[in-house]
Amino acid sequence: AVWIWGQTVREQGAEQVAERLAAARIDTALVLIKGLAGRTSFASSVAIKPQPGVDVLGELLKACHPRGIRVEAWVMFHGDSEWVKAHPDEAAHSCGLDPNGRGPTRASDEKVCPAAPGYRDYLKRLMRGLATDYPVDGLHLDGIRYPSLASCFCERHRAKAKAAGIDFEKVRQAAAKSVHQPAARDHYVQLYQQGDTNIKAWVDLRREEIDSFVRETAELLKATRPTALLSAALMPEGAEDNDAFALCHYAQDYRTIGQACDYICPMSYHASFDKPAIWPADVAARAMSRSGHPVLAGIQAFDPSTPAHLGEALGELERRNLPGFVLFSYNAMTSERWAQLGK
Repeated sequence: AVWIWGQTVREQGAEQVAERLAAARIDTALVLIKGLAGRTSFASSVAIKPQPGVDVLGELLKACHPRGIRVEAWVMFHGDSEWVKAHPDEAAHSCGLDPNGRGPTRASDEKVCPAAPGYRDYLKRLMRGLATDYPVDGLHLDGIRYPSLASCFCERHRAKAKAAGIDFEKVRQAAAKSVHQPAARDHYVQLYQQGDTNIKAWVDLRREEIDSFVRETAELLKATRPTALLSAALMPEGAEDNDAFALCHYAQDYRTIGQACDYICPMSYHASFDKPAIWPADVAARAMSRSGHPVLAGIQAFDPSTPAHLGEALGELERRNLPGFVLFSYNAMTSERWAQLGK
């Protein structure tokens, strides 16, 4: 499989992209149809900001299906600039305070609070519509997490913490210490590992927000297009033997997300994490054990990873008889990299 920007299909044309995929014997295209900017690349009466011009999803489906290539709609969860612009009350807030000691402050112009009810409903309506109107082979969730432990500390979460008996200010201060004091960057995770009741309850609260959205997406997909698959791109730390970092920062649990999905894709970009090229196979093996479902290893196909690294990563997956891979990304694939797939 391969991750493809919607803009690439728009610029190169769906036929050219599909032909390239077929030549490389790629069987699945994960095409971005709603990214961090919030603009959508398919026909929708629900979308807040549709991209004008080419219906990327429709055109790619028409080009890929006759060639036996599956197409999944790739949807970004944790960011949407257009939604935040229209609904500033649903923006994510960081653990930091403003210079006057007020806050917490807005996280960024694109980050949405994962618990924001309007946004969650909007995304589900968006996905239900595309699964109804297009013969997609699946939905692929990306950014289905918190960006880090620094968010979200909005008033909505303050109220949720109070209802759950969590000391909101204690949690915020612990997060701020880890984020803003380099010598204490592990402070928050250590509190979690030590069993701090407030931190543990906060981590569980955030995790359920992510888990519940994955479950709700699985339910709507089963109801609208039962044969389609649900998958998710996950941060690789969740496959570690000790997954406290992933739970505290991202609220991603391979066990629960993996069970709700048909397969998961750890973004095991070896060079970006200063790991050897065979690392994606290690991550995939642990992820399969933890999730109990198939895993496609996310492979780094962009610099500084080299074509030789790509060949080594794919060879290790094959040697260990692992289910498959997803290349990130189509745009970064050169003729030298494509050649590695033929070996």
